[in-house]
Amino acid sequence: MRTSIAVLIALAGLGANTHAEIQPVTGDQAFISVRDAYLAKFEPVLLESNHAWWEANTTGTDKAFARKKAADQVLVELHSQRDVFAQLKALRANGSVTDTALKRQLEVMFNTFLPAQADTDLQKRIIEIENNVEQSFNTHRSEVGGRRLTENEVREILLGTTESDAAEEAWKAYMRVGAKAKDQLRELVKLRNQLARELEFDNYYVLRLQSQEIDEREFFELFDELDRLTREPFRAIKTDIDNTMAKRFNISSADLRPWHFGDLFFQEAPSDEEVNLDEIYERSNLIEFVERYYASIGLP
Repeated sequence: MRTSIAVLIALAGLGANTHAEIQPVTGDQAFISVRDAYLAKFEPVLLESNHAWWEANTTGTDKAFARKKAADQVLVELHSQRDVFAQLKALRANGSVTDTALKRQLEVMFNTFLPAQADTDLQKRIIEIENNVEQSFNTHRSEVGGRRLTENEVREILLGTTESDAAEEAWKAYMRVGAKAKDQLRELVKLRNQLARELEFDNYYVLRLQSQEIDEREFFELFDELDRLTREPFRAIKTDIDNTMAKRFNISSADLRPWHFGDLFFQEAPSDEEVNLDEIYERSNLIEFVERYYASIGLP
């Protein structure tokens, strides 16, 4: 539509000179027209989706999650447009977009639209389940010692207790959220794979790798290399951690279980009384640190 308007404006500018040559629309110009029309719709929807996500994840209310689901569904409808995807696919295939930055933007748009070319109702059902699972985790309360605790309160117990029974009770109470979500997660896996097969991918995993421009072979080779490089250093560090935690709980290393390591998923470095990062950073300007970091790598 914008290309047609541009042509009309150009023609109007020619006035009475009917012999003037009309320049054909280039691939770059055609893509800019498609891109700008998309961005005009995408920006307000993306802002609404992000604001809704924040409200949902900070309040956990049904109303907030309904808002988030509605925004996510609008994004699905936007990216499901077959005519726009057909234009992107054609521009990508014929190589008519020559500007380097525009070629990159075309690739990003193509990969954004690709997963949304499956059945729209199926995508909306997937969004509904995703939101239900997310809400289950966000609103889960762990029953510990007759009290209903938030995730942060459970983490405080795991971080501070020296009682093995207390750590086990808190950890297991949180992990019961899995029982709430398991049936929906199984359905989600099934529907995601159905979506991927509609788009002629083996499964959702392969679809996501391709749409994120990740080569599966290189991906596994990278992690195999990381495993080889870190296996022995990790083994040594893990032995130190095991010894520290066994001492803390007054048990043998052989008796250590997942609840003994100070957090829910063994993703945090165990607390060390000799290293208190709060003492280092509590009087520092963290915003200034962040600004300096991004400036150092050339980003605003």
